[in-house]
Amino acid sequence: MNAAKTAVLFTGGMKVLRMGMGGIPIQRLEAKEADRVLEKAVDSGINFFDTARGYTDSESKLGRVLPRYRDRVLIAGKSFSRGAAEILRDIESSLRDLRTDHVDVYQCHNVASEADLEKVLAPDGAVSGLLKAKEQGKIGHIGISGHKPRILIKTLAQFAFETIQVPCNFMETEAMQELIPMARRMHVGVIAMKPVGGGNIRETALNFRFIFHQGVDVAIPGMDSENQIAANVAALENL
Repeated sequence: MNAAKTAVLFTGGMKVLRMGMGGIPIQRLEAKEADRVLEKAVDSGINFFDTARGYTDSESKLGRVLPRYRDRVLIAGKSFSRGAAEILRDIESSLRDLRTDHVDVYQCHNVASEADLEKVLAPDGAVSGLLKAKEQGKIGHIGISGHKPRILIKTLAQFAFETIQVPCNFMETEAMQELIPMARRMHVGVIAMKPVGGGNIRETALNFRFIFHQGVDVAIPGMDSENQIAANVAALENL
């Protein structure tokens, strides 16, 4: 892969194409159409796929295709569970639906308040469960996602999360002010969700160039067609 088009999310991690794939839109597709879109993504060099327990059948659709390429793709999962026992059950469900023996990154999904943060960091909280799953080899790395940069700043000060996932685009720039620079200093991988503002940004290639220059490692736009995949991957040509 061209060095400008790739990033390494965590120490010892494989290189990922800066254009990843968000797993929300494939919920809308019939199974065979989802297969075609995912095959196109892999063929186009995309090797980072993001999904979540809350995305209805997204995990099972990824599980129909990605196991064939398991040695060349990274899968990121997420769970809204805040307790250790609950998130461990979610991980088992993710492994079953994704048809894999491990998920590369597993994230606390949308930690949105200090109360949320307190729950996931409690002795019997989600992070405790993630640490156990990591020891067992069921997950590779522990991440966190959220829409409020000020909360994620506090999380990084309290636990060594290995990745953060946060909105980042022309319209949503708060994370660029303090959170992303902090993550860079701490060698925390930065995943940009909503990188085209939920489809509201038209200058997508320029927008991608902008966010990558702000310190984003990989963007995960949701894609539900082969044309979208081709256009987004093409945006990496002039970074």
